Amino acid sequence: MHRNIDGAGYWLAACLLTTLGGVLFALGTTYGHLCIVAANTCTVLGFCLGWTGIRRFQGEPAAWRAVALIVFAGACVLAMTGDSRPVINVAIAAFQLIPMALAIVSLKACQSPSLGAIAATFGFVVAFTGQGTEVLLNIMRLAESLSTERYYDLAAFLLVAAIFGATVWNLGFVLMAVDRLASDLIRIASFDELTGLPNRRTFMETSRTMKSDAERRGASFGVMIIDVDRFKTINDTYGHAAGDACLQHFSTLAKQIVGLSGQFLGRLAGDEFGIALVVSEPAVVRALADQLTRAVAASRFDWQGEIIPLSISVGVSLGPAADVASLENIIEEADMALYETKRHGRNGFTIASGRHSRLLPIAANEG
Repeated sequence: MHRNIDGAGYWLAACLLTTLGGVLFALGTTYGHLCIVAANTCTVLGFCLGWTGIRRFQGEPAAWRAVALIVFAGACVLAMTGDSRPVINVAIAAFQLIPMALAIVSLKACQSPSLGAIAATFGFVVAFTGQGTEVLLNIMRLAESLSTERYYDLAAFLLVAAIFGATVWNLGFVLMAVDRLASDLIRIASFDELTGLPNRRTFMETSRTMKSDAERRGASFGVMIIDVDRFKTINDTYGHAAGDACLQHFSTLAKQIVGLSGQFLGRLAGDEFGIALVVSEPAVVRALADQLTRAVAASRFDWQGEIIPLSISVGVSLGPAADVASLENIIEEADMALYETKRHGRNGFTIASGRHSRLLPIAANEG
């Protein structure tokens, strides 16, 4: 189990405790009832830690009071059972059923169960069924409706069910951890850690998909390239921590504005951001560029008690998707428009023509 995954340590401890419990159960016939009490205490605690690991894996707090109550009650009840083997078996199985039932409930609460969660649930259900049958058969022995010989004929199957269930649920835990690690790797490969926005790779892949979709629909496709004005000066004057906070500040603002269908925001590199757009009306692009530049200029970026003025420069390339030779071409054209904005004093936007061949400065933010 990976040490950075919440729950993994609990699952490892659960495996060790249940193994110890099995060893103590084997020694119980030699060393007496106290050894059996210790064996069941270890096993029940192990099952409780398995349930706790599931809760921690799902981001829920550990229910230590419930764990302590289950373990303590199980030890006390088993200590008072006397020498009747059926009564001992009922007490052992009953208190093992409780954490298994809680684990099943927690696993079923997963909104999007993975293969690992399904496997773990199946394992717990098999073991729960076996232990539930164990309780029923021993009650029948106490009622003298089942002979001891017939019970031991069936007990072997119940032991197999318990071992099989435990094996499957532990395999499920491993698969859950692997799924989590795979998701983390995908997130790391696809998103920028500082801002939480899609990174350049994800932006390019998504933009190509959007461009193809725009071609099928006969819509226009565009790209906005955005730079934070004088970002190097902020870094040099206030430090890189201020620069990072500045990028996060802009990202938060941009995410609040860019969210409609057909708009995709990503961080390309440093202080450069991109927005891919599929639109039917070019006026939507102009309105978005204007809203972004005005929102940033009007925002209050407070760094350690000092308000640092911010603005952005935006370059836009937009045209019928069918006329766009490639994504790289339209990005290059948006870059040209961006530098046109900077030549005109920053804090504004320039919209290029829909063709790669020439640039038409159309608008700039007056504010």
